[in-house]
Amino acid sequence: MCGIAGFIDPSATRVSAESTIKQMVGRLHHRGPDSAGHWFSEHSGVVLGHARLAVVELSPLGAQPMLSSCGQYSLVFNGEIYNFQELRQELEGVGVNFIGHSDTEVLLNGFIRWGFEQTLKKTVGMFALALYDQMEGRLKLARDRFGEKPLYYGVQQGVFLFASELSSIRTTPYFNAPICEQALAEYLVYTRVNAPRSIFRDIYKLNPGHWLSVDVGTSDQQPTKHCYWDVHQVAHEARKRPAASRQEAIANVDSLLLQSVKQQMVADVPLGAFLSGGIDSSLVVAAMQSVSTKPTKTFSIGFHEPDFNEAEHAAKVANHLGCEHTELYVTAEDALALVPRMAQVYDEPFADSSQLPTFLVSQMARKHVTVTLSGDGGDELFGGYSRYETLANRWRSINKIPPYARTILASLLGGAAAVTGSNKFDVRKQWLQMPNLITLYEESVYPKQMLSLMENPVALSPALTHLPLDESAMLLHDIDSYMVEDILVKVDRAAMANSLEGRIPLLDHRLAEYAFSIPYQMNQADGVGKQVLRQLLYRYVPQDLVDRPKRGFAVPVAKWLRGPLREWAEALIHSPDAHLNQTRVIQLWKLHLSGKDMSRGLWTVLMFRDWLRSSTGSDELAISNA
Repeated sequence: MCGIAGFIDPSATRVSAESTIKQMVGRLHHRGPDSAGHWFSEHSGVVLGHARLAVVELSPLGAQPMLSSCGQYSLVFNGEIYNFQELRQELEGVGVNFIGHSDTEVLLNGFIRWGFEQTLKKTVGMFALALYDQMEGRLKLARDRFGEKPLYYGVQQGVFLFASELSSIRTTPYFNAPICEQALAEYLVYTRVNAPRSIFRDIYKLNPGHWLSVDVGTSDQQPTKHCYWDVHQVAHEARKRPAASRQEAIANVDSLLLQSVKQQMVADVPLGAFLSGGIDSSLVVAAMQSVSTKPTKTFSIGFHEPDFNEAEHAAKVANHLGCEHTELYVTAEDALALVPRMAQVYDEPFADSSQLPTFLVSQMARKHVTVTLSGDGGDELFGGYSRYETLANRWRSINKIPPYARTILASLLGGAAAVTGSNKFDVRKQWLQMPNLITLYEESVYPKQMLSLMENPVALSPALTHLPLDESAMLLHDIDSYMVEDILVKVDRAAMANSLEGRIPLLDHRLAEYAFSIPYQMNQADGVGKQVLRQLLYRYVPQDLVDRPKRGFAVPVAKWLRGPLREWAEALIHSPDAHLNQTRVIQLWKLHLSGKDMSRGLWTVLMFRDWLRSSTGSDELAISNA
């Protein structure tokens, strides 16, 4: 795991280019503390930089930027290619010679032998990379299928820039981008900024499963984007070959998961796993333990508030599997000490409060290991969230009502809402006006009321037409948005801030592609999802150890904001900025103090203001309508 950065400036001198790239790479030191390197082409003005966290091939033979023996290609790469040994054997079979044992060298030779897109399609892994072809005069960037590794890019003052984190781009003398108002609106509704936007205008995130190409010889340096893996197309094709039975699905998932875990346990440094005691993390740890000859090192976080604590369950699972378990109990004081760091860790506004325990468990794990595996992705791939069945059942009830009757009922409910002032009538009216399940899902999970906090509110029109109209649409929506832009961002930034590499076996694309073939109802039983993973886990762990209501990685932030975090929160609440309506912000705060839980909206406001101040030193950063 590493950090990458670079730019194209034909007017740059060696001195100016090296000064800029050293600043960019220096800002990524936490992602790669073991070594740093850069490369500059005086002919084209292409500059590549790399910060290295050595995990496989610890010697200098794995250092980057890596140049081809012919001198035509230069590569910087962040991530891991889990099937690099098989790809290496294939390349050796056609006469390719290797000098080291890194997956970077395998990638580089694959690009030379098979071409860029074909090599991407052959890989199993997580990555963000940049390859410069001097003869072709093109710089190519690529990101893995699910977006486990971040990659930002954009053109500033005619210069194309890219990096693993926004803060790296912002160190350059070229950067001069205002806040994007549409991105801010997205953030307020979703608590994160969804690709392809970033919080800054003209700076973008490369979409998962995509690569882009920049012609170094052009004056505007605008990239051309290509898709090499489309999750929607893959899911559509998989549904044409549905699993025949739950038992068949369990057997195939078992085989694919073991294959993934074995490949992801390859490392030349100590390795462990995050364990919450839930279905997904317990299954990953059980699979790890089944293929390991020594106890797996596991790590979990606990809370003193019983409603939020899962540490005791994790400890029981670890004990049953024979793991070497370490746990840490988090207090409000721990959170308070950590809160000021979040703006730097997450690089752009990000308001999932579980960012706090994720950082702390990563910090704890790094004292013992360099690589951790986790169970992320299971809920989205196997239908684990309770909201799926709740909203699917709601839509089934709505869909039984003829359209004309829905119109009449909606009108009556609207009248009742006007007379009584009750919000519940208005909510039910809105349900009846939804055209399909996926629209009901979007509006129920991501209500748009937070847009009213903007000083100059804008409309959001999420693109939903590409999604199917059955229950699988909810899962694909979450894969596109929540998983990629929240879960994976949270894990990557928290882990890499502690120089820890995180790996996610359930996101092996071969396993994911099979998961798409499992009919939605096959994963449901009595309102409980993820049946395929549950039944598979019961082969390793007694059912009573893991069967309990899902809590997620929740944090008692509502209570903390009224208590230990109140002074910090009030300082930000009463510090107006140029982007949020101060009167409405204070109203939100007063509602929370009165006893109504407004913590989700407040945390979103607080994380934005904290980011704005810590990243700019001001609350007056320019804003753009683009």
